[in-house]
Amino acid sequence: MHDPEKQRLRQSADPVSISKCQDAPPLYRQESQFERQGIDLDRGTLSRWMITCGERIQPLINLLNERPAKAISGTARVQILQEPGRAARTQSFMWVRVGGPPTRPIRLFDYHPGRSGEIACQLLDGYQGYLHCDGYAGYDKAIQQQLARAGCWTHARYYFVEAQKANGLEPEVYLKMVFTHLRKQTVWKR
Repeated sequence: MHDPEKQRLRQSADPVSISKCQDAPPLYRQESQFERQGIDLDRGTLSRWMITCGERIQPLINLLNERPAKAISGTARVQILQEPGRAARTQSFMWVRVGGPPTRPIRLFDYHPGRSGEIACQLLDGYQGYLHCDGYAGYDKAIQQQLARAGCWTHARYYFVEAQKANGLEPEVYLKMVFTHLRKQTVWKR
């Protein structure tokens, strides 16, 4: 028998998961939003929906994981409340991998409780080429095994600022020196 209320609730699962992943509001906040609309949905129901969405999308995630990552675009600190065996204030990390063709990029997010080099090796397994990353030493093992490091100008900028403070020269002077050196060392391909 078709129950219109259950159908309406099932259709609500899509906006809940999209909002959770895109805008990152906690489920208790979404629970309050539904309550304001006169819809009685508790966090347990919302949590089960998120788990079900995760289970249903797993085959797609497995398929995307078959394509090697072209880069780790960063790690973001996350705090997971009530994680077994860890204090609530303990920092964990969401690793972001980028891959796929340029016209259809893939971004995969991997949760790990740490930021060790072993995780970088695992996530980059099978990829050969350049890794565009900061100077974090955790990437060193992956780079030594199979990759070439392409440094991050955003992080390099900090050193220019420090040099400016120490020597009183404008950062543009240092950038000009770097680019002059690069022109001597590198053949740019277009």
